[in-house]
Amino acid sequence: MIVGPNCGACPSVNATGYWPNCEACQSCLREKDANKFSLAVDTCIAPSQYGLLVGFGFTIVYITAGLIGGYVSDKANRKVIVALALIIWSAAVLGQGFATEFYGMLGSRALLGLGQAFLAPAAYSLIAAYFPPEKRATANGFYNLGVYVGGALSSISFTLATNYGWRITTWSVAGLGFVVAIVFLLVVKEPEREAQAVPLPKEGSVQAPKKSFGFVLFSVLTNWFVVLLFIASSLRFLGGYAIGSYLPKFFGRNFPAFSNQYGVINGIVTGLGGAISSFGGGKVTDVLATKNGTYMRALIPALGCLIGLPFFAGVVLIPNFYAAMVCLFFEYLFAECWLGPAMAILQSLVEPEIRGTAVALYLFVGTLIGNASPYVLGLLDEKNPSEISIYLLGTVILSYGGAAVLFLILTIAIRRKDSQKSMLDESLLGNDQLKEEKA
Repeated sequence: MIVGPNCGACPSVNATGYWPNCEACQSCLREKDANKFSLAVDTCIAPSQYGLLVGFGFTIVYITAGLIGGYVSDKANRKVIVALALIIWSAAVLGQGFATEFYGMLGSRALLGLGQAFLAPAAYSLIAAYFPPEKRATANGFYNLGVYVGGALSSISFTLATNYGWRITTWSVAGLGFVVAIVFLLVVKEPEREAQAVPLPKEGSVQAPKKSFGFVLFSVLTNWFVVLLFIASSLRFLGGYAIGSYLPKFFGRNFPAFSNQYGVINGIVTGLGGAISSFGGGKVTDVLATKNGTYMRALIPALGCLIGLPFFAGVVLIPNFYAAMVCLFFEYLFAECWLGPAMAILQSLVEPEIRGTAVALYLFVGTLIGNASPYVLGLLDEKNPSEISIYLLGTVILSYGGAAVLFLILTIAIRRKDSQKSMLDESLLGNDQLKEEKA
């Protein structure tokens, strides 16, 4: 890992940039001003602890609170929920900038998970309320575009941290988050819920009971289409978390002379490639689904995984920095098209009044499984730092390959279901016409 611009002279740090004895290295690293530029050095975080922070340290709170957040988003004002989630997230980032050791960082990451847990279910529920089914993959893709723009900005923040220090960079991000939360609260309107648009029951009639969390959980997990989607997406999350967490380490160790170039180029590559893929994947899916059938929502993610995999192999196997970055661009361009269509599948399979909870369950399962990769990679990295490229490639092969197979199975299942529904509709239409002729 790169610990700062002046740290190469530290005799205790080996060629990979990893210090085997953190306590012995602290004095030397601080003399080289490494603590200003490196969060890990300043807080004395080991590789396994880093894997915990970017993985389960965030996930435990995120997935637990996410289930509550999903259920609340089905009942309360979603606009307010999103704004409050942004405020909590920003407060967590602000606290991270004041952390001085591992447990302080862990607490900030936990609070970050709390804020983000309430954000996604409410946001996706708003999208489903604002857009009709034939436009949801595009809308979801545009929403997910923010992930890649954020990724680009985070990569650029690497350069900012190198010049101004990681704490100042962190505090700046927190301040921007507070501003966005206020603007969102003032600009966005809460749409009427679909369930609320139904006429009220007549006096004396029996109202349908409100759907409890247990009922929602049963409804979601007994639909095998949804279960298959959960498993396929979880495998895909596995590779995404591995790439996001450990690709910077890979480039820092294998191309140390390009540390400044990496921050800028990676920001452009991930931001541009991911944004085009996310929005374009959603748009293409909606167009093809309208012409060919809703099964295209599962086929596009499968194709994205299969096409993106060889490009990622090029990223970790090609010894030239610029060629590796070109491969990374095309990996993002094809592989990141999947989440918008996948979310559109989920939104179409569940009832409007339980979408928030369904999204929370989806992210619960996906994040829980996906975050296993940073922690496992952290343990492997601590034992053998020189093999990070092999660990990364193996994880992505398992992730993309497995997800592609399951998305293809889901494609066949949805196509068969649509075909049976079409035959049933034609049969019912024929019966109605026959009745009209007899009449």
